[in-house]
Amino acid sequence: MSKVLKFTVVEILPALLDKSKTQTIRRAYEMSDDGKLFSYKVKQPIPVLVEKPARFKVGDKATLMWNQRSKSLWFYKHDGSPAITSTAIKYPSDVFPKVLGEVEITDVFKITMIKNEENEYRINQDEDMPMVHYKDKHIIAKRDGFKSADDMFAYFDKAYDLSTPKTFWVYRWRWL
Repeated sequence: MSKVLKFTVVEILPALLDKSKTQTIRRAYEMSDDGKLFSYKVKQPIPVLVEKPARFKVGDKATLMWNQRSKSLWFYKHDGSPAITSTAIKYPSDVFPKVLGEVEITDVFKITMIKNEENEYRINQDEDMPMVHYKDKHIIAKRDGFKSADDMFAYFDKAYDLSTPKTFWVYRWRWL
């Protein structure tokens, strides 16, 4: 049985449906408040970013699924919201199934995203590598299903606050 990659970001839904999305970017860290670091002012643990290992490796198979936790098996194409079964039967061109397809992981690597003091977004592929050029940021955004690098950064900044560097795993795939 393959692992599941779940999606709920409406901005990338069209690319999932037409299968032009060929990668996903996932957090490479989790918050930990194991009590090892304390704030001297409030005497409480400070959450610490702890690195997570990659969930997938090259060659793994994955099932792509929309809104995995929803009980609905069908969703509206225009906004990804749950559809009732009778809608799927009556208007099949307006809906899509929960299971989007199967993929094989072809590439796994880590990136760091940050918004600098000038409010410019940057991506490092590795600590030893220079910043990724704008053209490459655009390619990363397109492969991830965003319309532009600006849209991708806006989403990740809102979701993860890129004012401090955050690391992410990039999983690329081919559709089966």
